[in-house]
Amino acid sequence: MYSDNRTNFVGLVNLFSKVNWKTVEDSASVKVIKWIFNPPSAAWWGRWWERLIRTVKSLLKRMLGNARLNYDQLRTCFSHVENIINERPLTLVSEDPSDLIPLTLAMFLRGLQSGAFPERKQLEVTLHEEYRKRQSLLRKLSVRFRNEYLSPLVQRAKENRHRKLKVGDVVLVGADDLRRLH
Repeated sequence: MYSDNRTNFVGLVNLFSKVNWKTVEDSASVKVIKWIFNPPSAAWWGRWWERLIRTVKSLLKRMLGNARLNYDQLRTCFSHVENIINERPLTLVSEDPSDLIPLTLAMFLRGLQSGAFPERKQLEVTLHEEYRKRQSLLRKLSVRFRNEYLSPLVQRAKENRHRKLKVGDVVLVGADDLRRLH
């Protein structure tokens, strides 16, 4: 768990230190929570999750205003906000209608959505052909993800090569004779 040094988080870590984690692990299949704090004077360390928190807060403020909700209503609101966050594009959004739709996190969480009529598919194609098509679409989605989303990230990392490395920096080690997965 990563967080800043707010007093409620520090207090929670102190409270967790009093928990008998062996009993919790045995009864609930939950592992010990390891808490990692940002340095006290480095609030910018949590920039990407702080930005997501700000987005969630602003969405909830616009949705709820001053409304009072019960647990189920609040849970429904959070589900809507979660869906909005997961539907944000990861790749460039084009104005050209003939371009491919942008990749979103929801595509990877839910899989590709199909807008076809299931009855028609049952009549025209066999299950094996449909499976091959689905696998082909998933491969294409994976290639698009690598090319359109991951490649620019790697390029941005290459721009920072002139920096001197220091203890604690995260580095990516690669080998030309191994596949990217390994």
